[in-house]
Amino acid sequence: MKPNSSFAKVISISALDNFGASGLAADVRIGAHIGVHVFPVITAITVQNNELFYLSDAVDPSLLIRQLEVTLEGCENTPVRALKIGLLPDNPETIKELARYLKTWPGLKVLDTPFMSSSLVPMLSEESIAALADYLAPVVDIMTPNLAEAERLGRHFDQQLKGEVPALAAHLLKKMDIKWVVIKGCEEAIRSPDTERKAIDYLAGQGGCYWLESPHQPKDMRGTGCQFALAIAAHYALGHEIADAVVLAKTSINHAISTSQRLGSKHVSFFSRSEKHPGITSSAPPDKIAQSDTSSDTLVGGHYSFDQINPQNFPVAYYSRHPKFTFPEEEHIGLYAIAPDITWFEKFARAGIKFIQLRLKNMTGDEVERATLQALSLSRQHKVTFYLNDFWKLAIKHQIYGVHLGQEDLLTADLEAIANAGVRLGISTHCFLEAAVAKSITPSYYALGPIFPTTCKSMAFGPQGPKKISQWKQILQRPIVAIGGITRQNAPEIAAAGADGLALISDLTTATNFNQCVKEWLEVDKQFFS
Repeated sequence: MKPNSSFAKVISISALDNFGASGLAADVRIGAHIGVHVFPVITAITVQNNELFYLSDAVDPSLLIRQLEVTLEGCENTPVRALKIGLLPDNPETIKELARYLKTWPGLKVLDTPFMSSSLVPMLSEESIAALADYLAPVVDIMTPNLAEAERLGRHFDQQLKGEVPALAAHLLKKMDIKWVVIKGCEEAIRSPDTERKAIDYLAGQGGCYWLESPHQPKDMRGTGCQFALAIAAHYALGHEIADAVVLAKTSINHAISTSQRLGSKHVSFFSRSEKHPGITSSAPPDKIAQSDTSSDTLVGGHYSFDQINPQNFPVAYYSRHPKFTFPEEEHIGLYAIAPDITWFEKFARAGIKFIQLRLKNMTGDEVERATLQALSLSRQHKVTFYLNDFWKLAIKHQIYGVHLGQEDLLTADLEAIANAGVRLGISTHCFLEAAVAKSITPSYYALGPIFPTTCKSMAFGPQGPKKISQWKQILQRPIVAIGGITRQNAPEIAAAGADGLALISDLTTATNFNQCVKEWLEVDKQFFS
């Protein structure tokens, strides 16, 4: 049998829980459910159940390192892209040796930090915590402590450390020189007594700082911390960037909690072979994606048809806590023309296009306002749904129908003022993190792109593909406008995927016969979106 070299693989360095609720057993379970093969590297054998933790017998340091060596040697031709570090032996020298071994390993390293068992038995001494903070943390890429663990790590560097969660995260990033940190279980630190309980984590790192929020699920489940860290590694191995992997990992854990089963006094994760996992489509370049294989030599027996994400399990993300806004939903979009200047806006309106965005990227000050007022007059004359790109203050001032904002604009725009003015809102999204941010606002529509390769502007994201449209519809529950590389040839496929609108720029502005081009697009609009 030809060896299978294309499916995703991760390593879990953790303890063996004889009860199967946490550690390696739980990691293998959620890894298989997401669609990756998990190599278990044993740090200790524990004796426990869901009520009590009895003891932990650590493996010899040389045996721990040898397991890693042999695993990686066996994957020389099929690299492991990520590993997760869980419960470690209570031995500072073992932790330092592991740090030395992993320092030059090129894959993603995710560090979970279990200092204490769920039955409140201390797992690491002060000396081991110091070794973890000083030696191991600086060689990993992302760490996932809960709030109490993060505070304990912070006090290792500053005994007087106090402050809010964002300040604590910034302190850990600086002192331990890591790229990302996720502080789990922040809900009690920021929740007001009169607010609904949520499951809230804080993500901070090189790409920004975000609160991640999901509905609280009243289940006392073991193993969520270790499975969350493994899920980050798994989604990264499947081709996602770190921040997207965190969002998808939270989705996976929410899913695990919702399907968990009671075992004794607590719940444990349980995945039916027939259910569908929160599926993913990566926007990474093809050479970065480890493709799944369903042939008979796949170690985990292939993986399920991952097509859907439960919208309740997909988190919202926000830069800072803000009131919940819900903008009126667009009922009909269809053909959505983006005009690069007022000349093209007028040309589109007179040709019969009914949904137009004015994108003025090369104007400032009075020029922008004059063009906006011209477009407003034209929109009223030709009964056009008019969205203004970026200039939300002008949209409020002149009561424009809608404003479209990019992700960077959400940091400065006064969303409350936009909502109170009755102006509708569209938001650009390109990845799962941006979708989670946009979901916290509930705009009138989401723009997703680029769907196909495009030359209209420089894009930091690769083509999303039509499948991502159906995923966005499932998790966001709002109209989706597809943008990027849209043509009359691929329009039926995009419509079939669930798009509510097709955003066009170059296909209109570069047409040899503009009137004929518009006529054909209006036929597409009538056929697929009326």
